Amino acid sequence: MGALSRQQRIGLWAALAVAFALRLALVVHAEAGGHFAFGDGRFYLELGRSLAAGRGLAVSPAIFDLEPGRGAWTEALMARWRRTGLWDFIRPGYPTAFVMPLYPCFVGGVFRLFGPHLLAARVVQLLLSLAVPALTFSIGRRLFGARAGVLAAWGAALYPFFIFYAASLTNQLFSILALLAVVEGYYRFRDRDRRSWAAALAFGVVAGLAFLTRAELAGPALLGGLLVLGAALKAGGRGRALGRFAAFAAVAVLVALPWAARNAASLGHFSFLSTQGPRVLWEANLQPLSAEFGRGDVAAYELQYDALRARELPRLRRADLAEMPAFDAEGEFERAATLQARVAAFVRANPRAYLGLCGVRARQFLRFGSLNFGGPVYALSYGSYAVVFILGVAGLVVSFRRPAPYLYVLLAYGAAVLVFVVYGTAFRASSVDPWLIIFGGLALDRVWARLRPRGEAGAEARA
Repeated sequence: MGALSRQQRIGLWAALAVAFALRLALVVHAEAGGHFAFGDGRFYLELGRSLAAGRGLAVSPAIFDLEPGRGAWTEALMARWRRTGLWDFIRPGYPTAFVMPLYPCFVGGVFRLFGPHLLAARVVQLLLSLAVPALTFSIGRRLFGARAGVLAAWGAALYPFFIFYAASLTNQLFSILALLAVVEGYYRFRDRDRRSWAAALAFGVVAGLAFLTRAELAGPALLGGLLVLGAALKAGGRGRALGRFAAFAAVAVLVALPWAARNAASLGHFSFLSTQGPRVLWEANLQPLSAEFGRGDVAAYELQYDALRARELPRLRRADLAEMPAFDAEGEFERAATLQARVAAFVRANPRAYLGLCGVRARQFLRFGSLNFGGPVYALSYGSYAVVFILGVAGLVVSFRRPAPYLYVLLAYGAAVLVFVVYGTAFRASSVDPWLIIFGGLALDRVWARLRPRGEAGAEARA
């Protein structure tokens, strides 16, 4: 890849310094009152404290305590969840497999070492979050050159969503890190001078940890392993190629195996997957067409489904399948299987309604404003996504002169999940936005090259 020029080194270190300063400022703000432990944050806070106290992955009944003034709809929902469990799945005081375990274990480990305080988790996350611009730089440099990598690092350092997740008690930061680590691990495994057993084993560890962060990352990791295997077979040496692939796959499975064994011991079901997937499928594909939808306190979010509901509700088949079952004593994996079957049956019965939902999700890629919140901070955040999207698409087009096929597949994979499964800003930021930022770095690099005098550009290229 070649050494960095002095200007590029300064640019990279400046990006990391700015990333640190912005994230530190947000941590200070969070500790001063903007706690960012709402929604999923309360859930992870409960899991972390339970793990630190030696009670395992579980939540307490305090998870249902509500702040005053939340409204009748929320009160009714909490009353139901007190009967059925949080999100109709998680019963307080019982072990749960609702989410993949790496991030809860991180929170629990930090709490065990430093005490069950949000500040401890935020400080460690702040340090870990610097790996996002660093990995973005490394991947961008590897694919498109050092200057494009530095510009991509600046994009990751300044991107408001990445800054926000660094101080938030949610899984998004770890999901972004895991995705970038898988891609960096793939390229290191792929390089001819790194085709060793050590590289295969390291990529297996990265793949296993990424899976324990977010199950969907098994796809990108497996694809990376197969691409390396195919290239090695083409170059010759079938035995060594197959052996390294087997080592990668075996290590990845072994890293994830304790999680599946824990599920068997605690919940009576040997499973590598969490129970959250079917619940998310229901929320994204059935709930908007259910009777309970549209009575919440996020009116703007619900409005985007009004036209679809008006068109499809009168002609739905098996509309009863769209409702959440009245769970009682069922275990989590039994509930997950029930919801999985209901989603599949509903989609088969109403393919046109499902395609309509996909259309709503596809249009969200061009939504550059917040549905849930107002104010200048949110306007700036979504405005930054507009910039990243435009530059990313421009860079994607430019990149065809110097193709990056693995990133093309991952970008298409992330976009397909968002359209056909579930869309959300958090999901997009941890699956699509990193690639848009890297391609955006390439677009800015091309603009930079055109603006620079030819003599300076030539001297920089020689450096």
